Amino acid sequence: MPHLWTATKGVLVIVEPGTPDGFARILKCRASLLKDGARIVAPCPGDYPCPIAKPGWCHFAARLPRSRAHIRAKGGAVPFEDEKFSYLAVAHENVGLRPSSPRILSRPHALKHALRVSICADGGIAEHEASKRDKESYRAFARKDWGDAV
Repeated sequence: MPHLWTATKGVLVIVEPGTPDGFARILKCRASLLKDGARIVAPCPGDYPCPIAKPGWCHFAARLPRSRAHIRAKGGAVPFEDEKFSYLAVAHENVGLRPSSPRILSRPHALKHALRVSICADGGIAEHEASKRDKESYRAFARKDWGDAV
């Protein structure tokens, strides 16, 4: 890992499969890079210890299109696949970046009268509930998805 960091002039991005093992590798890289003076760019909103404890893990999903051959090969029924991944982006001190915002850790859960969202912020993981009565807050969170900054 140190050779990648020393070879980087700006931002280093590491991507692993969105599994507990992939996230464990991201955490090891994160700890090593923080010791070497890296600043976290994303997905974490700060350089504090990761608040996610086992059996949980930080991962996100990207919807990718499938070709017809891919659909047939996998026996799929839909023309897309949701690929899960864990990632870390770090920067050198001389890179001018604004601090990262808190990030939504999972898909928002629709309740009868609200949306419930898990957010990773400076103080750790927080549950936020946006009531339908607070139309502005509810609309703001209704437009958000897993992995979005808040």
